[in-house]
Amino acid sequence: MLKLPAPRVSELVAEGTGQPFGPGEKVFREWVLVDSTHEDRWVDLVHEARWFVNPKS
Repeated sequence: MLKLPAPRVSELVAEGTGQPFGPGEKVFREWVLVDSTHEDRWVDLVHEARWFVNPKS
């Protein structure tokens, strides 16, 4: 699960890389689930997420 800008989450969901995340019926627009079938993208996506939540890092 990663926190990214909402447009990026939408992009990842549309391309099939991620799935929407949220408890129950509520979907968090800035959170995305990326499963193990896309583990080759994890490192890059984690870097994106880190920059999104802390651009100074």
